[in-house]
Amino acid sequence: VSSNFSSYTSPYYFRNYNHLTLSLNSDKFWRATGDVTRSLLGAQPLGCFYSGNSVILSGLTEAYDTFEQFEEAKIYITQNDSLEYLYKKLGAEVSIKSQQELIYGFNSKRFPAIMCDTLRLKEIKMPENKTNINVCQAFNSTKIDWLMINTDVYNELSDENIAALMEGAAYAIAYNDENILEIERAGVEYLAILGSTEYEIDYDENIVIVDEIIKESVKYGNVWDWKLHQEIRDIANI
Repeated sequence: VSSNFSSYTSPYYFRNYNHLTLSLNSDKFWRATGDVTRSLLGAQPLGCFYSGNSVILSGLTEAYDTFEQFEEAKIYITQNDSLEYLYKKLGAEVSIKSQQELIYGFNSKRFPAIMCDTLRLKEIKMPENKTNINVCQAFNSTKIDWLMINTDVYNELSDENIAALMEGAAYAIAYNDENILEIERAGVEYLAILGSTEYEIDYDENIVIVDEIIKESVKYGNVWDWKLHQEIRDIANI
């Protein structure tokens, strides 16, 4: 949507789904960003749909729940410029593949660690030698679809129509998100049946490291409004 909207999907930006939706679907968020969307995009924001995330799957001893484990690691991910930049700065060798290639490579044991879409976890197979699968719930690669309406159209609506529009948007967002979350839950439960071990990264310990690394980059450090970036994160920093 804009450079600063992309910052809200930067690596490890949110703790979890609740942190994300309470922040990005809040009045505070739209007040903070509304002028930008109206002036640059000619659009009035209504909310955002959660479209899934990714986890790190590993057949190795490393679970990638601490950043030290990325040193000299080989990680296969889908195209994500900011995540690729971060992992490389942490010392990892990063290869870019399609999601289908990642799943096939992991199942065939050619790729030791991959970033897997949470909506496709049921496509993972336990290796033949029954090696454990580590699942790192890092909330590191969030996907968001933004819901907006043309500003001119919005300005023509009555208060009653605006209220109905907002109520309909909230219902659609809640319905979509619950479906996505259910698929994610089912995928994690499926991996648990296979014998996986689940890990979660320490958000508070690592978020400062992530921000400092990305701030140093020419591509992101001079483009994103870091004051706004932090204010949005703190709306529902639960």
